[in-house]
Amino acid sequence: MQKKIACGLFLIVTFGNSSLAQEPYAPQSDDQILERLPKTLSLNRDRMASIREKLAADPSNSDLASAAALGYIKMGNTESDPRFYGYARSAISPWWDQESPPASVIKIRAKLKEKDHQYREAITDLEGLLKDAPDDVQASIEIINLYRVVGDYEFARESLQRLATQQDKNATMIASIPLMAATGEAKSAYDSVAEFSATAESKSTTGSVTDGILPWATAIQGDIAASLGMFESADAHYRKALSIDGGSIHLKRTYADFLLDHQRPAPVMQLLAEHENDNGCLLLLAIAANRLGKKGLAADLKSKLLVRFKEIRLRGSLPHGRFESRYELELNENPEKALEIALENWKLQKEVRDARAVLESAVLLKNYVAAKPAIDFIKQSGNEDVALAQLIRTLEQQQ
Repeated sequence: MQKKIACGLFLIVTFGNSSLAQEPYAPQSDDQILERLPKTLSLNRDRMASIREKLAADPSNSDLASAAALGYIKMGNTESDPRFYGYARSAISPWWDQESPPASVIKIRAKLKEKDHQYREAITDLEGLLKDAPDDVQASIEIINLYRVVGDYEFARESLQRLATQQDKNATMIASIPLMAATGEAKSAYDSVAEFSATAESKSTTGSVTDGILPWATAIQGDIAASLGMFESADAHYRKALSIDGGSIHLKRTYADFLLDHQRPAPVMQLLAEHENDNGCLLLLAIAANRLGKKGLAADLKSKLLVRFKEIRLRGSLPHGRFESRYELELNENPEKALEIALENWKLQKEVRDARAVLESAVLLKNYVAAKPAIDFIKQSGNEDVALAQLIRTLEQQQ
């Protein structure tokens, strides 16, 4: 059965049956080898090998443990492989439960908690760190972002004010732009980052500080342009960002989301073809295959995704609520379950996609009451995202 969301943002076409998914494989013994991994999947292989060797000889050295953990996190980000985050946690395990571990460990612990969507716990870690090291710029950027993710905008602004006193313009911009975009200042945020990008490009030299920020700045221009309904500009920004940093899985996933919003599933298949190991990419590939009518492929991708969710639960965690809700909505055609998951996820994080998960399910169910907390939050924050605005209008008309 085919259903249309009134705002026309996406078309739900589902195929296959979740019961076809295979069960996660359980090894017969602790000694059984499941997969042989390369020593590292990065260009820093020799450096990582050296760090691991030194850490094995001196396991109580927190600096070495932190260096190893940071290397694993970078590899996990590059490969979108959560196993590396497990390796990172293992590296700092002697200090994991300590109340006051070394600062380097606190930062990594907070990052790993963030990866596991334990945002409040990560904030607690970083607040403790900043009490002792208020000039830690990276920790300040991280905590502002976390406050934004959970929707505590006042705390984010207070932290931003503290960061601004450190006279680091690039750091302040990186922290402020996403916050402005979420709280009624999207156009100002877009203009500010556009000015920065133009200046950085004109002065750019290989290896400069601004070179490292340019991919982020260009991509967030795309995000803000899309939120304001400037779709042609958004597409151009995303393409430019990919030309600068074509290896970013996060960027590819964001652009794929944009393409699906605008009924362009075909390029998604090519864009994400090599990234099935990333759950978000796998979800988008399944949705794109559905919309293209590739029934066999869609069923296969859906089956893989369900196995991933089961594996995450076997590890004692929960699948990303944003992904699982969309899976239920668009691939299982189950808006009731999708809304249930989306509302639970909404308690943890309140970014645009989290809000859309709630509103899109509620629209199909004509359930304004369930969506009202999200609607009230969006209106109070001043968020200007055109997709959210259209969904809210639809829900209000359904009352």
